[in-house]
Amino acid sequence: MLNSLKHYFFSISILMTSAVSAQDIEDIYQQVLQSDPQVTIESLGVEVGTATRTTGFWCLITSSFN
Repeated sequence: MLNSLKHYFFSISILMTSAVSAQDIEDIYQQVLQSDPQVTIESLGVEVGTATRTTGFWCLITSSFN
């Protein structure tokens, strides 16, 4: 009984540590995104590409009705 209780608390402590570590990694990732201009430029390029494809798709659809 005592041994399984130890394993239970050990498992809970590992899970809590993992959650904190995951939050720290997310914070670091967000800081890198905000501070690295190359990453910002590339993410804007992705957004422009997505907008271009969406616009092209809608132009294609509307032109088929004319």
